[in-house]
Amino acid sequence: MPKVERTTLVVLALMSVIVLAGCAPTKQQPLPSPTWSGSAPTGPLESDTWVVGARASLSAQAIAQNRNDFSLDVLTNTTGEELRTRLFTSARESVRAGNESVVSPGPTPFAPSEVVVADDDASAVVRGCLADDWASSDGAVPSRLRAHGVEFRLQRSGDRTLMVENASVPGLDCSQAELPIALFSPAPEPSQVSDPADIVRPAPVADDE
Repeated sequence: MPKVERTTLVVLALMSVIVLAGCAPTKQQPLPSPTWSGSAPTGPLESDTWVVGARASLSAQAIAQNRNDFSLDVLTNTTGEELRTRLFTSARESVRAGNESVVSPGPTPFAPSEVVVADDDASAVVRGCLADDWASSDGAVPSRLRAHGVEFRLQRSGDRTLMVENASVPGLDCSQAELPIALFSPAPEPSQVSDPADIVRPAPVADDE
């Protein structure tokens, strides 16, 4: 075989390897697990199913924010569509405005103080203190935590408990709140996202309300 033909075959073979490697599916990284820093909270409300649901949503929100992917199942299964859309829009508009994409070292710290369950047991309001300024561009744990009053509205949707709304409660005194901290393992890395188009919008779910 002439030398020119051998060279051509080698080049074609290398190109085939590159193309096949480029077409290989990207392996999805496993979701991080939050681990309590110190002792887990043991207050009287911690075992309440609505508080458990609120914490699950806060964890999922932080994971979605860190990955700039609001279509993740962990978010869909814990957080209502309207709230997911608000979170996505906030992240996209922040990057569009030229801000750095932020990451959270763990779920936003929250100390529950009250749970009010509806008469039909299909929804509830969870009130408490939520940490301020938890997320940052480097994902570091703040040296000092401050908090504000918040209430989460949750509802049952099939076999899911969804956080569907959050709102500030200015009258709730959080100056002495003890906020339990959980950190993700593995720890999140600073985001490389600078294009709003790279932020994945939430997927709609038929039975979300």
